[in-house]
Amino acid sequence: MNSRRWWLVISISILVIIVIALDDIEDTADVEHSSSLPSVPLVSVIQIIPSTQQALMHSYGEVKPHWQVTVKSQVSGEVLALNPQLTVGNNVTKDTPLIDIENSRYQANLFQSELGLAEARLQLLQAEHEAAQAKKDWQQSGIRRTATALALRQPQQKIAEHRVKVALSQVNAAQITLDQTHIESPFSGIITQRFVSPGEVVNEGTPLFHIVDDQQIDIAITLSKAQWTSLPHDWKTITAQLLDLSNNPIGTAELIRGGDYLDSETRQYPLILRVTHTENTSLLAGDFINVQIQGKNIEDALVIPASALAQDGNVWYLDASDTLRHFSASVLFYRHDKVIIKTPTLPNATPTWRIATTPLASFIAGNTVEAQIVDTQHTAYVERDQ
Repeated sequence: MNSRRWWLVISISILVIIVIALDDIEDTADVEHSSSLPSVPLVSVIQIIPSTQQALMHSYGEVKPHWQVTVKSQVSGEVLALNPQLTVGNNVTKDTPLIDIENSRYQANLFQSELGLAEARLQLLQAEHEAAQAKKDWQQSGIRRTATALALRQPQQKIAEHRVKVALSQVNAAQITLDQTHIESPFSGIITQRFVSPGEVVNEGTPLFHIVDDQQIDIAITLSKAQWTSLPHDWKTITAQLLDLSNNPIGTAELIRGGDYLDSETRQYPLILRVTHTENTSLLAGDFINVQIQGKNIEDALVIPASALAQDGNVWYLDASDTLRHFSASVLFYRHDKVIIKTPTLPNATPTWRIATTPLASFIAGNTVEAQIVDTQHTAYVERDQ
């Protein structure tokens, strides 16, 4: 009986020792685990030094012909003839005869106006003769007082002179109307639409055909205020690079005009570029292209990853004491996956900026964090206190 009690006491003692040992081990593990946790969150940053960058502006625009017009009839009559070149898709040169409209009525009007001009000139000759004879008669009359204009028939002569001018204007107008029965191409271009056929009767204002310029094509783009101010003073000497939507080079263009006003809808500066079609045969009217323009050199610029620019336009950075701070970025331009911004003037700025590569919604200005530096190869290491 004593032996059994003895073994029970030993077993209970061993159990108590094991429980105490396990509890001590768990407390030690908790302390070690707690001590391994970072005291502050990690923030991935990239180190950037302000530098001088050449501005590079990108904008999209549609290629449009410099000239395009729907030619309309200025007269009425039957379409007598159409040039075979007046076919959709054909190229025609300036002053090419394209349409003839029946013109007998307008020819008769021209003859009638020419007859009126001849009669007006005859009346002028008669008035000049009568004025000269009246002056001669007055001088031979011996009357000493000055002759009146009416006595010398001067008003009649002036009326005859004006009649000649009116008749001459009527002849010119009749000739212009007659010429309008013979329609020519207003400029070199491509026929995109034809609206009439031989034998059709047209009236004044009837559309005849549509033609677009194939010699000069323009591109209209818009620039923001920051982009516009990034252009050099002699921006009209710049040659812009034209890229397709896959960023393949397709030509060049010259900057010809723009910046005189703000577009009422976009509040941006319009800029017009001119492309010479013969030098850039890959460009066609209607193409939507990317325009790339080299600007002036900008000092004190920061080149940051596009991911570093938050949706609200802020850029987050760490100051010298590893405190989170932010500023509103002044974006100058974009270059591939980089954003070039103006270096802000801040009291806590350092020569080397540590910009957060991916700002989070949980960032709070003033919080202390631990910097995780990201190098140019996108690898990272933790910057720890020594």
